[in-house]
Amino acid sequence: MKDLKLWFGWIIIMVPIHFAEQLATRLDELYTLRAGLGIVLKLFPNTDFGIVTLVGIASLLMFALSYGILAGGRARLVSLGFFALIACAEIHHIVEVLVNRTYSPGTFSAIPFCLFGVMLMRAIIREYGSSMTVADKSPALADHA
Repeated sequence: MKDLKLWFGWIIIMVPIHFAEQLATRLDELYTLRAGLGIVLKLFPNTDFGIVTLVGIASLLMFALSYGILAGGRARLVSLGFFALIACAEIHHIVEVLVNRTYSPGTFSAIPFCLFGVMLMRAIIREYGSSMTVADKSPALADHA
Protein backbone atom coordinates (compact mmCIF):
# COMPACT_ATOMS: atom_id res chain seq x y z
CA MET A 1 0.00 0.00 0.00
CA LYS A 2 2.89 2.36 0.78
CA ASP A 3 4.31 1.88 -2.73
CA LEU A 4 0.91 2.58 -4.28
CA LYS A 5 0.70 5.91 -2.46
CA LEU A 6 4.30 6.80 -3.29
CA TRP A 7 4.09 6.20 -7.05
CA PHE A 8 0.56 7.60 -7.41
CA GLY A 9 1.74 10.71 -5.55
CA TRP A 10 4.63 11.13 -7.97
CA ILE A 11 2.27 10.79 -10.93
CA ILE A 12 0.10 13.57 -9.48
CA ILE A 13 3.21 15.77 -9.13
CA MET A 14 4.24 15.03 -12.72
CA VAL A 15 0.95 16.22 -14.27
CA PRO A 16 1.55 19.98 -13.76
CA ILE A 17 5.26 19.60 -14.50
CA HIS A 18 4.46 17.86 -17.80
CA PHE A 19 1.88 20.49 -18.78
CA ALA A 20 4.28 23.29 -17.79
CA GLU A 21 6.97 21.85 -20.05
CA GLN A 22 4.52 21.69 -22.93
CA LEU A 23 3.31 25.26 -22.31
CA ALA A 24 6.90 26.52 -22.10
CA THR A 25 7.93 24.86 -25.35
CA ARG A 26 5.18 24.28 -27.94
CA LEU A 27 1.63 23.07 -27.98
CA ASP A 28 2.01 20.55 -30.82
CA GLU A 29 -0.17 18.03 -29.02
CA LEU A 30 -3.03 20.53 -28.94
CA TYR A 31 -3.46 20.26 -32.70
CA THR A 32 -3.68 16.48 -32.51
CA LEU A 33 -6.22 16.70 -29.69
CA ARG A 34 -8.28 19.29 -31.59
CA ALA A 35 -8.38 17.07 -34.67
CA GLY A 36 -9.47 14.05 -32.66
CA LEU A 37 -12.02 16.07 -30.71
CA GLY A 38 -13.37 17.50 -33.96
CA ILE A 39 -14.02 14.00 -35.29
CA VAL A 40 -15.87 13.04 -32.10
CA LEU A 41 -17.88 16.28 -31.96
CA LYS A 42 -19.17 15.67 -35.49
CA LEU A 43 -21.03 12.64 -34.11
CA PHE A 44 -23.33 14.97 -32.11
CA PRO A 45 -26.19 17.17 -33.36
CA ASN A 46 -24.22 20.30 -32.37
CA THR A 47 -20.86 21.13 -30.81
CA ASP A 48 -22.28 22.35 -27.49
CA PHE A 49 -24.21 19.11 -26.99
CA GLY A 50 -21.05 17.13 -27.77
CA ILE A 51 -18.85 19.10 -25.37
CA VAL A 52 -21.36 18.82 -22.52
CA THR A 53 -21.70 15.08 -23.17
CA LEU A 54 -17.91 14.57 -23.21
CA VAL A 55 -17.46 16.62 -20.03
CA GLY A 56 -20.20 14.53 -18.42
CA ILE A 57 -18.53 11.29 -19.45
CA ALA A 58 -15.11 12.52 -18.23
CA SER A 59 -16.64 13.63 -14.91
CA LEU A 60 -18.39 10.30 -14.46
CA LEU A 61 -15.13 8.48 -15.17
CA MET A 62 -13.20 10.59 -12.64
CA PHE A 63 -15.87 10.09 -9.95
CA ALA A 64 -16.03 6.35 -10.67
CA LEU A 65 -12.24 6.03 -10.44
CA SER A 66 -12.20 8.04 -7.21
CA TYR A 67 -14.95 5.83 -5.79
CA GLY A 68 -12.97 2.76 -6.81
CA ILE A 69 -9.96 4.01 -4.88
CA LEU A 70 -12.12 4.71 -1.82
CA ALA A 71 -13.91 1.35 -2.09
CA GLY A 72 -10.64 -0.55 -1.84
CA GLY A 73 -9.94 -4.11 -2.90
CA ARG A 74 -9.80 -4.87 -6.59
CA ALA A 75 -11.70 -1.68 -7.45
CA ARG A 76 -8.83 0.34 -5.96
CA LEU A 77 -6.27 -1.56 -7.98
CA VAL A 78 -8.27 -1.20 -11.21
CA SER A 79 -8.69 2.54 -10.63
CA LEU A 80 -5.01 3.05 -9.87
CA GLY A 81 -4.18 0.86 -12.88
CA PHE A 82 -6.08 3.27 -15.12
CA PHE A 83 -3.91 6.16 -13.89
CA ALA A 84 -0.77 4.04 -14.26
CA LEU A 85 -1.68 3.32 -17.90
CA ILE A 86 -2.27 7.03 -18.55
CA ALA A 87 1.19 7.80 -17.14
CA CYS A 88 2.78 4.97 -19.16
CA ALA A 89 1.10 6.29 -22.32
CA GLU A 90 3.33 9.37 -22.10
CA ILE A 91 5.98 7.20 -23.72
CA HIS A 92 4.52 8.52 -26.97
CA HIS A 93 6.77 11.59 -26.54
CA ILE A 94 9.85 9.36 -26.50
CA VAL A 95 8.60 7.45 -29.55
CA GLU A 96 8.01 10.75 -31.37
CA VAL A 97 11.59 11.82 -30.64
CA LEU A 98 12.94 8.53 -31.97
CA VAL A 99 10.77 8.63 -35.10
CA ASN A 100 11.10 12.34 -35.93
CA ARG A 101 14.64 12.80 -34.56
CA THR A 102 13.61 16.11 -33.02
CA TYR A 103 12.38 17.29 -29.64
CA SER A 104 8.72 16.64 -28.88
CA PRO A 105 7.22 19.11 -26.35
CA GLY A 106 6.90 17.27 -23.05
CA THR A 107 9.65 14.72 -23.65
CA PHE A 108 11.82 15.59 -20.65
CA SER A 109 8.99 15.31 -18.14
CA ALA A 110 7.52 12.31 -19.99
CA ILE A 111 10.51 10.19 -18.98
CA PRO A 112 9.89 10.29 -15.20
CA PHE A 113 6.12 10.45 -15.79
CA CYS A 114 6.25 7.15 -17.69
CA LEU A 115 8.72 5.64 -15.22
CA PHE A 116 6.41 6.45 -12.30
CA GLY A 117 3.54 4.86 -14.23
CA VAL A 118 5.58 1.67 -14.66
CA MET A 119 6.50 1.70 -10.96
CA LEU A 120 2.84 2.18 -9.99
CA MET A 121 1.85 -0.71 -12.25
CA ARG A 122 4.52 -2.89 -10.62
CA ALA A 123 3.20 -1.96 -7.17
CA ILE A 124 -0.37 -2.77 -8.30
CA ILE A 125 0.71 -6.19 -9.59
CA ARG A 126 2.60 -6.88 -6.34
CA GLU A 127 -0.39 -5.78 -4.26
CA TYR A 128 -2.75 -7.92 -6.33
CA GLY A 129 -0.42 -10.91 -6.00
CA SER A 130 -0.11 -10.53 -2.24
CA SER A 131 -3.88 -10.12 -1.81
CA MET A 132 -4.48 -13.28 -3.86
CA THR A 133 -1.92 -15.17 -1.78
CA VAL A 134 -3.65 -14.16 1.44
CA ALA A 135 -7.09 -15.00 0.02
CA ASP A 136 -5.91 -18.39 -1.25
CA LYS A 137 -4.61 -19.32 2.22
CA SER A 138 -7.66 -18.08 4.09
CA PRO A 139 -9.47 -20.97 5.83
CA ALA A 140 -12.75 -19.02 5.70
CA LEU A 141 -12.61 -18.93 1.92
CA ALA A 142 -11.60 -22.59 1.71
CA ASP A 143 -14.82 -23.59 3.48
CA HIS A 144 -16.90 -21.99 0.72
CA ALA A 145 -15.01 -23.59 -2.14
